[in-house]
Amino acid sequence: MEKHVRFPVTEGWDDLFAVSKPTWDDIMRWIHLEDRHRTTIIHALKQMVDTSPYFPYGKEQKKIIHAPSKNEVVKILNELKETQVLNNKKRILEEVIVKIDVLL
Repeated sequence: MEKHVRFPVTEGWDDLFAVSKPTWDDIMRWIHLEDRHRTTIIHALKQMVDTSPYFPYGKEQKKIIHAPSKNEVVKILNELKETQVLNNKKRILEEVIVKIDVLL
């Protein structure tokens, strides 16, 4: 998936990443790749904290596998947020940070 992901990532790439049971290492690797990968992560994390019954791949709770402490995850997400230019991505990351307990 890593080499195939393309914009717009919200046409399935984010969903696919969210349901792939990502590990913290997967997330960190994608954060350090290209913008298409970082954007996929941002939208996938949004999908993972979404508790809507209309989530396209079922109601199964999505968790980050092998996540570090909550403080470390929040720190990394805040750092990622600071690198974003678009307010939409910043707002998504803020929402993820508020709902971080859902992922851990």
